[in-house]
Amino acid sequence: MGPDQAAAGDNGVSLFATSLSQPAVTDSVRQTLNTAGIDVIRNLYGTFRNYGWRSLSDPTAESDWLNFGCGRLYMSIAANAQAIAESFIFDKLDGAGLTINRFNGALTGLLAGYYDNGDLYGASPADAFFVDTGPKVNTPTTIANHELHAVLNVRMSEFAEMIQIEVYKRPITG
Repeated sequence: MGPDQAAAGDNGVSLFATSLSQPAVTDSVRQTLNTAGIDVIRNLYGTFRNYGWRSLSDPTAESDWLNFGCGRLYMSIAANAQAIAESFIFDKLDGAGLTINRFNGALTGLLAGYYDNGDLYGASPADAFFVDTGPKVNTPTTIANHELHAVLNVRMSEFAEMIQIEVYKRPITG
């Protein structure tokens, strides 16, 4: 499980709650609350569990950040990328680009770990993320300013908020 794993459903079961102070809400009320970014607690299968993983982002204006896990994943990637960047501080920015290539490789390795964990979405790593440390990012001007830059482009995995199952009965003679 990665930092974006929903603490909801089976992963959101309370270990300590013994009851709820409010009566259970109907499915339509729960859907209305969910749309508004309000996660509810439900009593299901003899357990009390968080039943939502939405942020308070506007579902229309900021739909990319609706999944609460995306914010958590963003913070994790940013923190780990910064830790990698720290290991390159004061390294030489050579004319052959060796340091820039090592920086790219370290960041690519970081994102590959997130991809392998299922945190990033794509049929292949190339579909899920791209690390740009090329000449448009690390220009002669940025290098002259003693700066090393990287741009991380990621496609974050979503969560299953609604599951639909269709069951068809067939006659025994069919």
